[in-house]
Amino acid sequence: ITNSSVEAIATSESKCDGNIPLHGNDPSTFGGTGLWSVVAGSGAITMPSLFNTTITGVGTGMTSTLQWLVDNGICSDSTLITVSNNGFVVSAGPPQILCNDTTQLNAGSALPGTGLWGVASGSAGIIFDNASNNQTIVRGLGQGDNILKWTVNRGSCTSEKQVTITNNSPSTANIVGPIDKESCTGNVTLQADQPTPYFAITQNWTLLSGDGVFNDPITDFTVDVTGLQPGNNVFVWKVENGLCVSSDTIIIVNNQVSSIAGDPQTICEDHTYLNATDPGVIFPQQGIGTWSPLGSGIISDVLNPNSEVTTLLGGTSSFQWTVELGSCSAISIVQITNSSVEAIATSESKCD
Repeated sequence: ITNSSVEAIATSESKCDGNIPLHGNDPSTFGGTGLWSVVAGSGAITMPSLFNTTITGVGTGMTSTLQWLVDNGICSDSTLITVSNNGFVVSAGPPQILCNDTTQLNAGSALPGTGLWGVASGSAGIIFDNASNNQTIVRGLGQGDNILKWTVNRGSCTSEKQVTITNNSPSTANIVGPIDKESCTGNVTLQADQPTPYFAITQNWTLLSGDGVFNDPITDFTVDVTGLQPGNNVFVWKVENGLCVSSDTIIIVNNQVSSIAGDPQTICEDHTYLNATDPGVIFPQQGIGTWSPLGSGIISDVLNPNSEVTTLLGGTSSFQWTVELGSCSAISIVQITNSSVEAIATSESKCD
C-alpha cells in the first residue's frame, strides 16, 4: 500500500501595504507542484507556482483570500489563507493661507490609533497646543510656507500626510523716521523700515489728512514731502502681501511760523508805535509774537504787534519781533531812528 498523500500548508499574512509575501510549504520536497490563486478580494500573484512568492495590489485596508494547492500527480491538497493590507490613508487637512501666525488644523481622526503633529519645514518657533490632537491650534508659523506633518500609528502600521500652511502676513509696517515729528520748514523726510528678509509684494505711502507733495515715488521706503499744511499732517505707510496688509501711521506737526517786524522808521521824537504784522494773518497764520529791544527804548506791551515804544535815545535803536510755535521760531528786526534835535537858546539883557 503506497500512501501518496500530500499536505498543503500556508500561513495567513498581514502587512502595512499591498505587497505581501506568501509562505506555503515547498512541494518539491515530495516531488510535487504548487499553485497559488486568489479566491476572494483583490491582488495579483507574482509567480503563482512559487511557494514563497508575493501578492501585490491588495487594497488599502482590505483582506483577500488565497488558496494554496499542492499535488504530486496522484494526490492533492489545498488550504485557504487570508492576506491583509493593514495600511491606511490619513488626511492632514486642507492647505490654508493666513494673514497671521496662528490657526486651527483639521486633520483626520487618528482613531483607532494615535497621531502626532510635527514640522516638516518652516519656522523653528512653531508650537502645537496639543500635538496629539488632530484639530489642535498651531502657533508661531513663519512667514511663507510652513509644511506640517500628521503621523498616525495603528498597530504596527504608520501613515503620514503633510499639509502646507502659508503665512502671508507681510513684514510689519514700521515708520522709523523722522525722529523729530515737528517741522519748522513745511517739509519733511519720511522713512520706513526695510527688514531683511522682507515679506511683501507692494508697499506705499499715502496722505491720510493734511497736505503735502511727495517728491519721490510713494513706493520708496524714504520719501521727501514738501508743502505741509500748518498743524497736523497724517501719513500712512502700508505693506501688502496678497490680501494681507500691515500699516503704520505718523503725524507730522508743521509748526512753521513767519515774522514781519514792519518797516523802519525815522522820527523826530523819542517815542513811536511799532508796526509788526500779526502772525495770525500771514502764512502760515500761526504762532505768538514777542518784542524785545536790542538798544534803547521801553516797549509798553511786548505781545502787541503795534506796541508803543518810548524813551528812545537819539540815533538808531533796533527791535526784534520773534514769532514762536512749539520749538519753531522766526525773527525779524526793525530799526527806529530818533533824529530829533533840540533848539536851545538863552534870553539876554544889556545896557547898550
